[in-house]
Amino acid sequence: MVSSAVTEPKRVVVVGAGWAGLGSAYHLAQQGYDVTLLEAGNHPGGLVAGWQTAGGKSVEAGIHGFWYPYNNIFSLVEELGIQPFTPFTRSAQYSPAGLEVESPLFQDMPPLPSPLGTFVYTQFKRLPLADRLSALPLLYAVVDFDNSDEAWRRYDGVTARELFRQFGVSARLYKEAFEPMLLVGLFAPGEQCSAAAALGMLYFFILAHQADFDVKWCRGTVGAQIFRPWVQKIEQAGGRVLSQKRVSDVRVDEQIRSPASFVARRYSRLRR
Repeated sequence: MVSSAVTEPKRVVVVGAGWAGLGSAYHLAQQGYDVTLLEAGNHPGGLVAGWQTAGGKSVEAGIHGFWYPYNNIFSLVEELGIQPFTPFTRSAQYSPAGLEVESPLFQDMPPLPSPLGTFVYTQFKRLPLADRLSALPLLYAVVDFDNSDEAWRRYDGVTARELFRQFGVSARLYKEAFEPMLLVGLFAPGEQCSAAAALGMLYFFILAHQADFDVKWCRGTVGAQIFRPWVQKIEQAGGRVLSQKRVSDVRVDEQIRSPASFVARRYSRLRR
């Protein structure tokens, strides 16, 4: 005899509606779980999604470029059936004086052995050849840094600025090319980040992944163009997305040593 009892779907609470939280809730809802996604902010996505001023102007935190290796995000927007991005564009680098460096679409260029592709194809707009050539000795450190734990220990004891001085990088090349790169990639000037962190960034872009300079841009805010339709898909699959629900406590079932309930402001309690 076949039982006619219907098994209720397992209930899941996901805390935080950023990229990871939305992704977890989306896939769990698609698999039939009873999912509730809690977000402390006014809307899913938090700071990444941005916000609007009293005058209606959109404000976003951070950089919202989507680079060549972001295959998971490109697959996501295709699955959602949305087109939030521009085509791939060339990367450009600016200093206070204006445009300094422009890179082509590397995926369209014939591949060259690393690091020749980056150095041959990158176009310096104002920097004299002598200053550009002063970067050649630095290639030793870039090649020597293989992103291993030992390499990180070897270069972590000095600052990025000191590394560039040691290898003879000219003051102008540092000021107009490397320092803007550090500020964009590591969010700090060379005096405040380690040589290992700087070499890790250069290793990634120059040696490991030449085409990763190619970038797409969102045609509006990430919140409106990506997160909003993503939330709609979660809700269509049966999930719930609740904003302004900051989790303040997790209560544990001592017998099975797992969360028994979540206490959230303005959403008193969620049983597992």
